[in-house]
Amino acid sequence: MLLKKYFHVVMFLLLFGAAAVAQKPELMVQQGHLDGVRGVAFSPDGRTLASAGFDNAIKLWDIASGTELRTLRGHESGVMYVVFSPNGQMLASASLDGTVKLWQAATGKLLANINHPAWMETVAFSPDGTLLATGGDDKTLVLWNLETGKRLFTLVGHESDVRSVAFSPDGKTLASAGWDSLIKLWDVKTGAELRTLSDKKQHGIFYSVVFSPDGRTLFSGGQDIVRGKDYMLGAVLMWDAQTGALRRKLSGHESAVNSVAVSPDGKRIASGSGDKTVKLWDAETGALIRTYTGHRKDINSIAFSPDGETIASCSGGTNEKADDHEIKLWSVASDAAPRTLKGHTHDIDAVALSKDGQTIASGGFNDANIKLWNTSTNQLRTLKGHYTSDADALEGITSLDISPDGKILASGSFDQTAKLWDTATGKELRTLAGHTGYVRSVVFSPDGKILATGGGGAKGETNSIKLWDVTTGSELDAPRGRIAEGGEVLTLSFSPDGKQLASGNASGTVKLWNVATGTLLRAFAGHPNRMVWSIAFSPDGQTIASGSFDKTVKLWDVGTGAERRKLLAQNFVRRVSFSPDGHSLAQVGDEGDTALWNVETGQKLQSLTGHTGDVYAAIFMGGGRTLLTAGRDTTMRLWDTSSGKELAQLLSVDEDDWLVAMSDGSFDGSPAAWNRILWRFSERVYDVTPVEIFFN
Repeated sequence: MLLKKYFHVVMFLLLFGAAAVAQKPELMVQQGHLDGVRGVAFSPDGRTLASAGFDNAIKLWDIASGTELRTLRGHESGVMYVVFSPNGQMLASASLDGTVKLWQAATGKLLANINHPAWMETVAFSPDGTLLATGGDDKTLVLWNLETGKRLFTLVGHESDVRSVAFSPDGKTLASAGWDSLIKLWDVKTGAELRTLSDKKQHGIFYSVVFSPDGRTLFSGGQDIVRGKDYMLGAVLMWDAQTGALRRKLSGHESAVNSVAVSPDGKRIASGSGDKTVKLWDAETGALIRTYTGHRKDINSIAFSPDGETIASCSGGTNEKADDHEIKLWSVASDAAPRTLKGHTHDIDAVALSKDGQTIASGGFNDANIKLWNTSTNQLRTLKGHYTSDADALEGITSLDISPDGKILASGSFDQTAKLWDTATGKELRTLAGHTGYVRSVVFSPDGKILATGGGGAKGETNSIKLWDVTTGSELDAPRGRIAEGGEVLTLSFSPDGKQLASGNASGTVKLWNVATGTLLRAFAGHPNRMVWSIAFSPDGQTIASGSFDKTVKLWDVGTGAERRKLLAQNFVRRVSFSPDGHSLAQVGDEGDTALWNVETGQKLQSLTGHTGDVYAAIFMGGGRTLLTAGRDTTMRLWDTSSGKELAQLLSVDEDDWLVAMSDGSFDGSPAAWNRILWRFSERVYDVTPVEIFFN
C-alpha cells in the first residue's frame, strides 16, 4: 500500500515553531472507551473532562470540540472512579487492581501509586488538595497525606464495601457510604467517627454521597426499600449534615441511584440511575425539573460542569452487547439533545487473512458487523447480517476464516449461527443454523469443501462440532457431520491433509477427531479445568499447539499424544499460530501479551510490545517475515518477526473508513478517517489539516 502523507518533526518545527520540541509526534485516534464507562469528572476550569472505564483506561476529552486528548494507562483492572485535584494539576484514579494512581493532568505522567489492598471503588481530594481519601471492598476508608505519601488514618466502621467518599467544603468532615446501607461522618483531624446516618431497615445500599456547597446538607443516592415489594426503587436523600436528620426524599427513579451531583451554586441536584435516566431536581423544593433519556445501560456516574450549565453522564457494564461506552453532555437549561463523546473504532476479537494477503476480515464480540478490507484497492466494507431479536443477548462476532481460494468468508457469532459471505461483493451467501449455543469457532478444511463449526455448551446439546458442505450449506450426514464432543468447543483446527480435526474445549481438553468417521482418536488432557482458547497444527501436521487460560502453551505429539514442551506465557492465552516453516510460534493473550517462541528449544525469541488491551488474533504473513495481530484496543498491528519491531497500525474507523499509520511517521487513510485523528506534540494537540494542506 502506498502511503501518501508524511509527517516529521521538522515539519512541525516549521509549522508551529517553538511549540514543537525535538520528539516524535504521537498519533491519537478517537477510540473512546472500549468497555463500560464507570466515572466522569470535570477539570476545575471546565475545559477538560476525565473519564474512567472497565477497559482499565482513563481518558481526557476536550469539552469544546468533543475530541479525545489523551489516554492514561497503567491500571491492570477496571477503573471505577476518577477525580481532579482542586487546582486541576493532578488526577486521582481508583481501580479494582487495588491501587489509586496519581497522574499529572497536563502530561499524563504517572506521579504516584497508592496501594490499598482491596478493590478500590472511590477516591476524593480534600478541598485544599493536601489529603486523599480512598475506599474499597475491604470495608475501610484510608486518609493519606499527599505531601509525604503516608497513611494518616484507617477508618473502620462499615460492614461492607465503601462505595463513595466526600469531603465537606471546609475539609473538616469526611462522609462515606456503602453497601451496608450506612452513611458515616468522620472527623478528618482525628479520624474519629462522628455520626452514622440512615437505618438499615429503611434504606438499601448507598452508592453516592456529596455535600452541598455550603456544607449544611449531605445528599445521598442509592436504593429505596419498598415495603411489601421484592424490588428496590431509587431515591435521592437529603440529610442535615449537622444533626443527621433526614430532611427530604426525592423519589422517581425506577432503579437504584448510582450517582448524585450538586450544582456549584447548590440550587440543582442531578441523579443518575440504573433506570438509564438522569434527573434534574430543584434543591430547595425537591421538585423534578426534567428527565434526560438516551443511555442504553445503567448510568454509573454524573458530574456538573464548574459553570453549572452542563451535566456529564456515563454508562455501561463490562462485556455487554448493548453498552454504549459513551459519555453524554446535557444542557441544564433545556431539553436539547445531548452531545456525545465516543470513539470511532471497534474492538477486534477475530481476524482472518486470505492466502494471497489481499483480504483481511475482522470482527468483535461487542459488534455484530464484520469489516472486510481489500488491501489492494483500499476498500473497506461493512458486512451486516448477524442478529438476535433479544435486546440483551450477545450477537457479536466470535470467529472468522477465509476459504483457501479466498472467495468465501465464514463467520461465527453469539447469535448461534455461522454465515458464509462472498469476499468479492460482501454479499451474504447463506446462514448455517443448528447450534443451540454460541458458535465459537469456524474453520475451512484445506480443500475448502467443508466448514467445521464449534460451540454449544447449551443444555442438551451433544453435537457441539458440526461439519457443513460449503457448496450447499447443508450439514453433512451423520456420523461424519456431527461430532459428539458434548462440551463447549472454543476452537477448531484442521490438520494440513484435512483428515483430522482438533478441538479445544472449556474444560481444558484438546481432542483429535477422524473427519471421515467422526470418531475420537485421542484426547490431550494438559490444561485441567482451564479453557483451551486456541489450537493450531504445525505445517507438517506432526504437532498440535494449544493455548489456555492456565497461561501456558503446550506442544503435543500428534502420533503419540505426548506433551513435547510447555511454554509459559505472561497471561491468559487467546491465540497460537505456527510460522509457515514451523520453526516459530506466535502466542498472544490478555493485557497485550504478545510473544514469538522457538518451537524446537522453547526459547522466547521476541516480546512484542504495543497492544494496550487483550490480543485475540495472530497470523503470519509474507512467508513468516511479518506477524499480524489484533485485539480489543481496536487496532491491527504488523510486526517484523526478526526484530520484534512494530511496522504499522491498521484501524477501521466508523462504518467504511480506514487508517494506516507506520512506525516511521508516515500514514494514509480514507478522507473521512482524517477527521478522527489528532497529533500530540509535546503537550499540545493538533489536527491533521495543516499537514494535509502542506503536502497537497
